Amino acid sequence: MNDIEGILIECAKLRGTEYLMNRTLQEFNWFVQSAMFKGHIEDSEGDTIYINYHHRMSCESGELFYWALLFREYCQKRYGDKK
Repeated sequence: MNDIEGILIECAKLRGTEYLMNRTLQEFNWFVQSAMFKGHIEDSEGDTIYINYHHRMSCESGELFYWALLFREYCQKRYGDKK
């Protein structure tokens, strides 16, 4: 899937919440906010998961699409092994 909606649906499936899309959207919001304002992503225990995601954002147009791609990568690493 190569559009934002498709990527977020794929992430919802990885998370096991494909019928509760609002939860995936909420986590996507958290992911982007953390990366933009903290410069890193932390889990619920405060351990750093990813550092400097924002440095990969250099494309002005289509920036939301690139955030979605990074979020998919995050979901694959975080939830992919649970299947």
